[in-house]
Amino acid sequence: LALDNGALAIKPLNVTLAESAVTGEIGVDTRSGPAAVTVDLKAPKLDLGAALREFAGLDKLHGSAATDVSLRGSGRSVAEIMASLNGHSRLLMGRGEMKNEFLGAVSGLTQTIGEAFGKKEWIVVECIASDFDIASGIAKSRINAINTELLLVTVDGQIDLGREELHLKATPQPKGIDLSLAVPVNIGGTLASPTFAPDTLAAAKKV
Repeated sequence: LALDNGALAIKPLNVTLAESAVTGEIGVDTRSGPAAVTVDLKAPKLDLGAALREFAGLDKLHGSAATDVSLRGSGRSVAEIMASLNGHSRLLMGRGEMKNEFLGAVSGLTQTIGEAFGKKEWIVVECIASDFDIASGIAKSRINAINTELLLVTVDGQIDLGREELHLKATPQPKGIDLSLAVPVNIGGTLASPTFAPDTLAAAKKV
């Protein structure tokens, strides 16, 4: 860690997060106006299940993912920095497991998933892929998908990092079985308190 005339550099950075190794570097430069922040972090095998348990108190997912986060921003407060961010956030998880009701919450199939699996508690996840491009504080979904033994869920939309608002839509695509009530789910609210609601127009069309 080095501080040079208002420029802070943490390089290299090696930490253990949720029982997983994370490497990278962080910089904060205040020499020419508002703080300019740079963050580059990589975790080749981040335990997502442990991260959910440690930071959100949720035992909903088992699996490890390769992650890559690169961000640039500036401002005089955390909110200003978040609203100015540019960069990307990427994650790729291989085979794992997800709690039945957790998958149901983001797919609009809370009841029918349980029925299709005979009340099976854990569902096999074949892969999870997430790729957000971030420009001026808006994180836009490029590829976001959860592929399970029962269905594929794709997620489109964006996240307003400055306002911490979610504007996403999850679309379930059943595989091999008839889940006729599968409809897109609108994910709204905030990062701290997300909401999940079936798309009313799509639901009406299904009926």
